[in-house]
Amino acid sequence: MLKAIFVDYTGTIIKNDGQDVRELLKRCYENSDIESPQVMLTYW
Repeated sequence: MLKAIFVDYTGTIIKNDGQDVRELLKRCYENSDIESPQVMLTYW
């Protein structure tokens, strides 16, 4: 089975500064071993 992650880096589907992006970042952070959400944003 193939799995993929779609990243809307141009902000065409959801607003870059909206609640949806904050929720996405929170979920990614909680399911990773990265130090903080701020560090995750630098990778993002």
